[in-house]
Amino acid sequence: MQHPCLMLLLILQQAPKVTGSSKQLFAATGSSVLLTFKNVTEIIWFMQWEYKKGPTQKGIVDYFKSDSKIVIYDHYEGRVQFHTSNGSLELRNAQVNDSGTYMVTVNLKKTLVREILLLVIDPVSKPGLQTDSKLADTPIQLSCAVEHLAAVKDVVWKKNGQLLCPDGHYVFSEDFRVLQIQNGQKSDCGSYSCNVSNEVSWDEASLDLIIDGKGYAA
Repeated sequence: MQHPCLMLLLILQQAPKVTGSSKQLFAATGSSVLLTFKNVTEIIWFMQWEYKKGPTQKGIVDYFKSDSKIVIYDHYEGRVQFHTSNGSLELRNAQVNDSGTYMVTVNLKKTLVREILLLVIDPVSKPGLQTDSKLADTPIQLSCAVEHLAAVKDVVWKKNGQLLCPDGHYVFSEDFRVLQIQNGQKSDCGSYSCNVSNEVSWDEASLDLIIDGKGYAA
């Protein structure tokens, strides 16, 4: 997981390929995904969408513009829709095993091949936030519990809406699921939240922390 104070929203740019161009796309399980392509200027008379992953390669749809004929291969029947207006392909109810490279070929030309690497991942689950202590002058741990941890890419902590960064007072576990306040003080009272996210979703939990101890209001 990335350092919460150095996290950036990464916009994945197109990368060059020998036979055209490729881009990366993320989708949540169960969602519909629209696969599109650009940078084709010549008149289109034939299009073919295919799926490949490792040694596996199979056709999805063929489109013959001359007679407006759309041929959808059996294993994708009912799961895809081809849009003749722009050649895009809509994949419905995407599942993890749909991850792979989707390739569109225009007019059977190798120079008019576009590839999309689709990664279908599970959305994050709702986290839970709890503490092991509220006593002043003691270490206080806040734990961000989440099911299916493998689906979580980043964890961000905030206090009263402000991003928390590691320092001598706030210490994070390696996976950022645990925040330790080294020596709880009245100034540490407030609303804490942990936000878990990945490329397709996010969710968060919050907790109002009140420090108890001698000279402190309960």
